[in-house]
Amino acid sequence: LESTCHLLATTPNEAAVAVLLDALASDDAAAQKRALEGILRRRSPSGMREILERWHTFGPELKAVAAEFRGRLAGAIRDAVLSRDDQLCSSGCDAALVSQEYEVIPALITVAQSKRERQVEAATQTMVELTQRLRDELNRAKDPRERRDPQLALAHVSTTLESAVRQFASHNRAEILTAFLNLAGRDNATLKRILREPADAAHAECVKQMSTSPRPAMIRLIVSFLEDSRVPQKLLQVISCRKDDLFMQFLLQTIGDDPAGSIRANLKRMPTLEMLPGALAQLPLLDESAQVALANLVGYSGLPTGEITGVFRELLTGGKPRARRTVARLLSEFEGVEANRLIMQALRDGDIEVQALALGQLRERSLPGAMATLIEALDSPHERLQEVARTCLCEFDLSRYLNAYEAMTDEVRENTGKLVSKVDRNAVALLREELQSASRSRRLRAIEVAQSLDLVSDLEASFHTLLDDDDHLIRMEAAEALSHCPTEETRMALRNATLDNSAVVRTAAQRALDEMVIAGDRREAALDATQIQSPTDLARGQRGLTW
Repeated sequence: LESTCHLLATTPNEAAVAVLLDALASDDAAAQKRALEGILRRRSPSGMREILERWHTFGPELKAVAAEFRGRLAGAIRDAVLSRDDQLCSSGCDAALVSQEYEVIPALITVAQSKRERQVEAATQTMVELTQRLRDELNRAKDPRERRDPQLALAHVSTTLESAVRQFASHNRAEILTAFLNLAGRDNATLKRILREPADAAHAECVKQMSTSPRPAMIRLIVSFLEDSRVPQKLLQVISCRKDDLFMQFLLQTIGDDPAGSIRANLKRMPTLEMLPGALAQLPLLDESAQVALANLVGYSGLPTGEITGVFRELLTGGKPRARRTVARLLSEFEGVEANRLIMQALRDGDIEVQALALGQLRERSLPGAMATLIEALDSPHERLQEVARTCLCEFDLSRYLNAYEAMTDEVRENTGKLVSKVDRNAVALLREELQSASRSRRLRAIEVAQSLDLVSDLEASFHTLLDDDDHLIRMEAAEALSHCPTEETRMALRNATLDNSAVVRTAAQRALDEMVIAGDRREAALDATQIQSPTDLARGQRGLTW
């Protein structure tokens, strides 16, 4: 059988077509399949027509064989679709779907615009389904095994579809508009004109379909307009009003973690979002990315501030970490009592990044206790909170402190100095430069400031150098300061200073050594006292400290 059908498929004798057609009518399934393959390989016009004539008698297996020879039947399918024979037209429509013959779409449009009512329904349904499949193929990565280019098919049918849509008033076929929308991009001039001109015959139907169609191709088209800086206002109204789950899913995917400027600008033009109640009801079911996108959608929208902060409250209470961080970041654009309350709520969040984002907004909001909270954060065990606090208190740097040092009282010097030592990460480096200054007064001031900021230990080597300074007053002050740095290197440097040729330096060095001994004795005594305390005494002491 295989050899016979191969011969009939390849012989130049046209009489072979009749033999293959007889075999196609056989009761033997294998013979039918081989015969159909042979006819399709021969590309005989009469054979192709006969296949369409018999198409309604084919089972799924034979139709699958025809689909493997995509393109061979295109001409016969086109003729069948345009035929006035109802059965042949129906067979042509089915064959077009099975073989995905996009080239037949113009013929289907012609039938859809005709007055042949019994054939119009099949033609319009086939046209819509084929355009949907073409759109799906355009959205997928191209299969290298597929020789057909869907872009060429799109170019082939787009002109005919646009022409038919422009004649909407004459045929009123909603399916033609659906097929057009399946393939149109947001930059399509015809589509934009329809949306911008309410007087256009297709305007009402276009808005209706965009507002209700569950087709993925339609939804993708709608949400893609958010990236258009000149999107028609009517389209934004459509987006505002839709609230079905699939649309919400596509919309949130488009907005994403960091929406583009054009998307933010378009969201600002939307004063309502009917999808919000449904989205909040599903909040626990949304994944983290969707929750982040929801926060962006609301935060950049034109909704009243009260509605926005209401959604933010829900997200801060029940959202996932990245969603709460997004809310905390977006709150920087909102003022008022409710926004301030949400910032205070974010400060108590379990996520450190949420706390950090809220902490950074305290001073600009002039909230009570902002300074105290920031100062407390400087001692936080979390480096992220420390860094935010330093940024917010950046005016407490060593340069300003040095400039204002002489004008401060002792109490202000001490309190501000403690803050500067925690805020300014460059304080040690700058003080080291000051200690090496050529100016005697600046060196003296740097010694005093280092003690105020409790940074002598960090500058130990620089103070050792000062013990060899040409100015005996500098050497004396350096020796006194080193009493707070009880290391073996410092003890050695002070012992050497007790041999200084200046009496005041020798006295200061000996006094520093004595203070180190006294301080060490005190620490040992305190440790011994703790070790001999009874458990009752220890408990009483701890209760007192806690109180």
